[in-house]
Order: sequence, then C-alpha cells, then structure tokens
Amino acid sequence: MNFNGLPNEVYSFTLEAKLFNYMRTIILTFILCFIGLVNSAQTLTVSPKILIGSGSNSGGQDFSVIVNYTTTSLTDTNYFKWRILKYNPPTAWLMSFCDPINCVAKIAVDSTGIFYIAKGKLGQMHITYTFNNTPGNDTLRVLVQSILNPAVADTFVLIANSWKTGIKESSISHEINIYPNPVKDLLSIKCASPINSTIDIYNIIGVKVKSFLNDGNLSNLNISDLKNGMYILRITSGNNVYSKTFNKVD
Repeated sequence: MNFNGLPNEVYSFTLEAKLFNYMRTIILTFILCFIGLVNSAQTLTVSPKILIGSGSNSGGQDFSVIVNYTTTSLTDTNYFKWRILKYNPPTAWLMSFCDPINCVAKIAVDSTGIFYIAKGKLGQMHITYTFNNTPGNDTLRVLVQSILNPAVADTFVLIANSWKTGIKESSISHEINIYPNPVKDLLSIKCASPINSTIDIYNIIGVKVKSFLNDGNLSNLNISDLKNGMYILRITSGNNVYSKTFNKVD
C-alpha cells in the first residue's frame, strides 16, 4: 500500500497514465503552436495586380508577374498553387503559361499547377499570348495561394488585345490627356486637336460598361454610376487606338 491507500501496482499504473496524458498534451500543444507559427508567419503578394497589353494580330504579347512572399517559418522551401479563374481567348490564340518551375502549353478555366520558391527568393511567372493573325481580346484571371495555408493567397489579371494589322496602339497617345485620375463623377478627355473617335470603357474583367462618341477636342464623361475600382479607357480613331487605365472613387 502507498500513502494514497492504493495498491502499489494500481498507484504505479495511475501515475504512468497521468504522466502519459501530460506528455501528450505538451506534444500536441507544441505541434499546434508550430503549425500556427508557420501559417500565421506567411504572407503572399503578386505584382503587378493588373497588366494590360496590346499588339497587332500578327504579333503577340508577353506578361511578367512577380510572386513575392515572406515567411518566418522553419521550412526552407514554400509550395504554392495557381488556378485559372477566367480565360476565354479567341480559339486561334496560343498561350504559354510558365510558373517559376514549369511551363504549360495549354490551359483552361480551373487548370492548376504547383511550384515552389526557396526561402528568401522571389518567383517569376511569365505568360505569352500568340495572336496568330486573329484580332480579339482576353482577360486572364489567376489565383495564387500557399499549399500550407490556402488562406494566404493573391490574384492577378492580364488583359490582352489584338487588332487587325495596320492599327497602331498609342500612336495618338501624346495628343490625349485624361483627368482627374482618380475620378469621382466626370472624366475629362482633352485632345491636342479635334478628332472623331469612339470612347469605350471596360472593367478589369474585360466587359464593356460604357461607350461614347467624341467629335471635338474635349469630352466630359459622366461615370458617376460606375462602381469603385479600376477601369480601362479605350479610344479608337480611324486606325489609331489609345488605351489608358483610371480609378473610379466615391
């Protein structure tokens, strides 16, 4: 018997059980703290968030995106997953999609890939459109997230346009100013000389939300009904095209 009034065998077994439960609690707490440290210490950013590119249908367009992350975790390598959220180009267009490790020749909505970045390094994603003599446009939206903690994520958008050979982007850009930017209600477009043009406004997913006609050297566009965010202004005059982004605010 011992001082607890229990047989020595029972007392020994009870003590061992308590020690086992105590050690198990310590180990589980350590594991949970380690996982929490790794997850909470990660941050992920993709830059730039929005890229816009244009070219003749006989050419192509290249985009470069930087995947930047920071971590204080103990792991030397961090794995990430990308997923295509939006992609609908003309069927003749070709796409090369390269993450920091692999290149994919053919993608579609919900296509995925996994890559890793060594601790303290940046990862670069490179995307190339080939237009194959086909005018059109596409908006590519991509999600990038941590494999270890999917809540650590960011997205980026590529907007590509091609036009029939002979139309030149930005050939009239030096003659046009838009202001203010950011803009609340009225967006002003001032041209060095009167031009006849079509003015279209697109949201960041490539949907046309407004269209205007211009026949002078100053236009004031009422955009008060647009939601806050970034938009693309596209001015077409004959064979000339000019694109510019602006931000709508309250």
